[in-house]
Amino acid sequence: MKKIISVAATIVLMITLTACDMGIKLNDVHKGAGEKVRELEYTILSEERIPKELAPLLEERKEEPFEMTYSDKEYLYICIGYGRQEYSGHSIVVNDLFLGENGILVDTSLLGPEAGKEKINTVQFPMVVLKTELIEGVPLFAK
Repeated sequence: MKKIISVAATIVLMITLTACDMGIKLNDVHKGAGEKVRELEYTILSEERIPKELAPLLEERKEEPFEMTYSDKEYLYICIGYGRQEYSGHSIVVNDLFLGENGILVDTSLLGPEAGKEKINTVQFPMVVLKTELIEGVPLFAK
């Protein structure tokens, strides 16, 4: 009985430390951006609205996770891909996008298929392209 309690306590401690470590990494990225200057308005682009010069660059990178930016004379496009996923139903949530003192912070999360929904074995390459105002600064990414 003592052995079971000891193993359970160890597992709980490992999960807690992992969660803390993830929080520290995200906080470090937030700190890297500096104090929030202002929120950024953005549009999530559908595949049809992605600039024709950007589309082939995304196609080249889609197999592996990536983070990249592209700009034209008017807009900044922030692109985040989560690489090859072996089943469908994934979605991406934009948790935060703001201009900080030192650059832009982008925080996204990949969500899996909804609980209870059937997983269809089909390859998917989840990615998001955010269109925002053209700003001088180094984007900072967090997932």
